[in-house]
Amino acid sequence: MQRVLILPVVMLIVSCSTPLPAPQIAPPERALVEITDLFQAGQQRVLESLGSDTALAEVWESRRNHVVLVLTEIQWDDGEREQAQQSGIIVAGGRLVLTAGHGFVIDDGEVLEIRVRISTGREFRMRLLAWEHDEEARPVHDWALLEPGQVLPYSEIRPKSASADREQLLLLGYPGALGTDPEGEVVRILEMTSGSFQPLGMICSPSPMNRHSLFPRAGTIPQQGISGAPVFASNGELVGLFSSIGRRRTIAGWHYVFGMADIPRDEIEVRSSK
Repeated sequence: MQRVLILPVVMLIVSCSTPLPAPQIAPPERALVEITDLFQAGQQRVLESLGSDTALAEVWESRRNHVVLVLTEIQWDDGEREQAQQSGIIVAGGRLVLTAGHGFVIDDGEVLEIRVRISTGREFRMRLLAWEHDEEARPVHDWALLEPGQVLPYSEIRPKSASADREQLLLLGYPGALGTDPEGEVVRILEMTSGSFQPLGMICSPSPMNRHSLFPRAGTIPQQGISGAPVFASNGELVGLFSSIGRRRTIAGWHYVFGMADIPRDEIEVRSSK
């Protein structure tokens, strides 16, 4: 008798219960924070800082169109090909491009082609005219001069004053081939990317002990591709090139520090006069 009575009750309980939801095999999709998001935040910090620094803001407006993306096609000894990229600056009235020299230290391969992409999106083939990279020198020698087949678009900008305030420096370049589109959004500048773009910025200050060591103050810590980025003083003068990144320990802890190479002014004058 007990078996006959229990069975209907159990069946009633099962039939009235709410079906359990199917177990999730994977968590719901979530938006990823990409590197463009990180650099967007850094670029916003720079623009906020420029809003309270009229001198550097003018440098940003007048100098950013002179900054270029340098694209180097390399063929390695094993047959593999690679496109390396770094930053640079148009100099000598558009007759030369200045960039970092260490990008052309290639022991097990050869450079097939060098191109620069200017802010309008146009590309120009270049010839490696001269370069130097000496890490033992103090300061480090790290420069290369590229010559275009035709004069590049350039508007002459002269420093506003002979004396440059070097306590606040503006660095402009394309880390990781990243730049901003006309709407100010950080985007990747890929091989097939068309249209105009602008470099990203970083505000730095020199070390009190060594003016070739720069401490970042606003922006995003850069990555490969920033080499050769020009560094400007508050009066618009070109005072150096981004050469290296490292970390230094102080009483306050570890800090990022950038190595800045000098501008080879004599070489620029000699090469541009030929």
